[in-house]
Amino acid sequence: MHAGTTQPAKHTEKNELERDLKSILNDPKWTKTVMGVSFFMFQQAYNKDSHHEIQYGMFELQPQSPWKTGYIEGDSEESHPINCLAWKTKDLAEAVAAAFGGSVPELKCPSPHPSVEVVV
Repeated sequence: MHAGTTQPAKHTEKNELERDLKSILNDPKWTKTVMGVSFFMFQQAYNKDSHHEIQYGMFELQPQSPWKTGYIEGDSEESHPINCLAWKTKDLAEAVAAAFGGSVPELKCPSPHPSVEVVV
């Protein structure tokens, strides 16, 4: 059963989000009926026109695109650029990570890790 999604935008307070997530994940009044949470949305949507909708997303795309996809079956293009990511709302990412006992990574472009080609 899916009850809904968590939709914090830029104006959400980090401490408030962390507190709410920890409560949902640990408080017995929630854990009896809630199986988890879903974060809306990880990357800013660039295909939205509404000021409200473009506020969402933990990441935003950077102009650098040091990688390319392989061929995607059925696509008319041979490949597509893969842009680097930057934190759009790092404080919210820190709140989500803290609620799950983790931390956020440092984003580097290009990544020091070699890319892996995935065949689709």
